[in-house]
Amino acid sequence: QMEKEIQEYQREHERERVTRVQQQQQTKQDLDEQLASRMESKRRELEEEWSFHRLEEQRRQMIDEQKEAEEARARQQRLHERDRLQKQVQATQDEKKRMRDQQKAEEEEYAQLVKADVARRRADDVAKKLQAQQEFRDFMSFNQKQLEEKKQQRMREMERDK
Repeated sequence: QMEKEIQEYQREHERERVTRVQQQQQTKQDLDEQLASRMESKRRELEEEWSFHRLEEQRRQMIDEQKEAEEARARQQRLHERDRLQKQVQATQDEKKRMRDQQKAEEEEYAQLVKADVARRRADDVAKKLQAQQEFRDFMSFNQKQLEEKKQQRMREMERDK
């Protein structure tokens, strides 16, 4: 009887031990699953966070590239505008120089015409003076001849009257 009770006790003890071991294994398995689930959840959370950071970094990079492109366009536009203004200033300066040169040429041409006119008038004055002197000499010579003739005529009349 005792032996039976001992065996029964041992079997009971063995069943409890097996049940405990099964419970421990089930608990361990449940905890492992919970841990795996939490680790997977944490992994997904970290992955989402990393993905978010990656997207945020891409967005920032895109914004930076866009800014750089806009700045490059603005720089290019400023350079183009500066070149256009420089060309416009150069064209204005060239036009002013052309107008000054043209005015100078016109003034020189006018000065030459005035000089030529003055020279022509002087030459005309000299010619008129020479002509007047010649006419005066001719007139004086003519008068002289007239006086000579009158004188000779008087002499002849005086000769005749004697």
